[in-house]
Amino acid sequence: MSSATMTAEPRITDILRGNRDNRPAANRAAAGHYRQLIEGALENLTTRASTLGPLVIRAHHLDPVPVVHIGPAFPLAQLRGALISELLRLLSTGQSVRRPFEDAREAWAFSHPHSPLHRTLEECDADDLARVATDVTAHAVTLIKALGPVNPHWQPRTDVSVVQHLRGGDIVVRDRLDLVLGSSREAVASEALFDVTTSPLSSRSDAVLRYHALMETLRTGVVPLRVVALSTATGDRVQYEVDDALLARAVSELQTAIITEWNRP
Repeated sequence: MSSATMTAEPRITDILRGNRDNRPAANRAAAGHYRQLIEGALENLTTRASTLGPLVIRAHHLDPVPVVHIGPAFPLAQLRGALISELLRLLSTGQSVRRPFEDAREAWAFSHPHSPLHRTLEECDADDLARVATDVTAHAVTLIKALGPVNPHWQPRTDVSVVQHLRGGDIVVRDRLDLVLGSSREAVASEALFDVTTSPLSSRSDAVLRYHALMETLRTGVVPLRVVALSTATGDRVQYEVDDALLARAVSELQTAIITEWNRP
């Protein structure tokens, strides 16, 4: 497993696509193997009460100690994250962005009309609204500078939902990918995954990237080429080539998260 952290050039799109001549052959055998490993670790779990419904696992469950968000700033941070994700969607579809906050806000209101964060936005006073606008604009500048142009021939998909059912449906594992480029149908590994966060990168960011790679492998049946993350808070980036070591670690982390949540009182 190889990794590299960068704070400058090349652009994110350059990293995601890389050199086509150096791509490994598409691995279509690993998905079944890793699914068997995951399922095997769940065979001896005790039966949960039927009234509890399926256990739902998401990326944040990878944290051994759940993060408790307290205070009025948290909804505003969530709103900032939602607007930056919406801005990524606009940029990935070739839309012109001249007013980052206003453009992202209008597009997000249309694409997510039922989000509970609309209430957060409505309750902002003039000072809070100005603060959010300034914050989003600053993060947008970092994203726009780092991303680079997205070629429509790369088949960009944003806000991709991934759902996997395990243990006969007792466990539902969910993920959401900010941006996917390339195709899983090519003879060589082509899919690249991009995650944008408005928080500084941390060890949890690495675990989330591994989780994304595993979930996309299970979804498509083909191992992705690489995963990349960008922090719009700092401009830092991290990238991983997706290989057996990375996926094996992701399997172990997912198994631990499932067992921990299954046994949680």
